[in-house]
Amino acid sequence: MEYITGFIVDIFIILVGLELFKSSIDKIIHPEIPNISIIIIVLLIIAILAKLWLFLFYKKIAKTIDSSALKSSAYDSISDTISTLVVFISAIVAKVFGITIDGYVSLLVSLFILVTGFKATKEMIDILIGTKPDGEFINEIYEFIKNYPEIVGIHDIMVHDYGPGRKIVSFHAEVPENSDICKAHDVIDEIEQEMYKKFGTITTIHMDPIAVGNKEIEKMKNMVENIVKEIDEEFSIHDFRMTDGGGRVNLIFDLVVTNETKRKREDIEKEVKKKIHDIDNKYYAVVKVEYSFV
Repeated sequence: MEYITGFIVDIFIILVGLELFKSSIDKIIHPEIPNISIIIIVLLIIAILAKLWLFLFYKKIAKTIDSSALKSSAYDSISDTISTLVVFISAIVAKVFGITIDGYVSLLVSLFILVTGFKATKEMIDILIGTKPDGEFINEIYEFIKNYPEIVGIHDIMVHDYGPGRKIVSFHAEVPENSDICKAHDVIDEIEQEMYKKFGTITTIHMDPIAVGNKEIEKMKNMVENIVKEIDEEFSIHDFRMTDGGGRVNLIFDLVVTNETKRKREDIEKEVKKKIHDIDNKYYAVVKVEYSFV
């Protein structure tokens, strides 16, 4: 409802801009010297100051509680402030110099309002249909997890934003395969609770056991990582496992590719498998190619 409300306000801003654009054209075609009194001037000044205060108030509260609806209201207030200011300036110019500039200045203001409205609407639509989470927020999660030495690494981060206080986060946390499962579970529970306190997110964490300290597996993992980086520096792997049957060694892992890549997943998978097999024909890659969620 928060985002839908903000979207409706943004649509109203666009409608105001269109109406002002229409009236500005009419004033340019049919200019009139406005009849303005001291009382009207005083009322315009009061209106400008009131709307400016509303803009600053909405902006501050919107930032404090992360409210998209109030952010849209701030856009609406600043549009009203500028529109009223233009009326005030045009009225003063008409009264002092006897000329009307109302139409031309209003036209410029209408364009400003339309640009502001379309920009705000686009931001709201991006949120409603789903958009990439803020990179700074993702980095904060990575830094936060470093406070827990029991967690070797994290991957498959997903963020679903349903409005203030309704941000859902999930990811996979890697723990050593020889960890005490009860202790690891307690750490996961603590992270979920602390993330709610720090970020206000509802967090679900999947625990992934991985081999730590196995030199052969680490060697194979580094080899695969280097191959993947040769294809694209932005690609990465996780959930690496190895099964050695003597004559055949399966290297099992997930390959994360960027959403911006133009290549097909099937082609990337074939290339990775071939490069690994070319190093030694006993190596066989079992690859799951997936796109990054962030």
